[in-house]
Amino acid sequence: MHKIHDYAALEREFMTGDTSIRELVRRHGFRNASVVHVQTKARDWYVKREAFRRQTQAKTMERLTDVAARRAERELEVSLQSSEVNVQPLAWLAEFTQRRARSASVEISGGAADADVSPAQHRGQA
Repeated sequence: MHKIHDYAALEREFMTGDTSIRELVRRHGFRNASVVHVQTKARDWYVKREAFRRQTQAKTMERLTDVAARRAERELEVSLQSSEVNVQPLAWLAEFTQRRARSASVEISGGAADADVSPAQHRGQA
């Protein structure tokens, strides 16, 4: 009695994996490997396998490139957001330093520096 084999399933398994024809024959219980070799040549399994691998590699590279581009974009956004957040304290520090410099020059010249506010006063601690 002849056993019916699903050659389309064998072809898919061969194309998408690293299995050899000999291993497929053994795994699927063929008595004669030449039957599978005939199908392999008639349906260009090796050519299809190579085309499938190239296509898979191209898709993988495309997705990796997209992921890397999105990651770089997120890192840039975070960097820009953190620089925007840090600008406010730096602006306050620059303003305070200018006030202190004016206060020192007023004190040296003998004037009063009532308009200047210390950092503790600015925070409401004094």
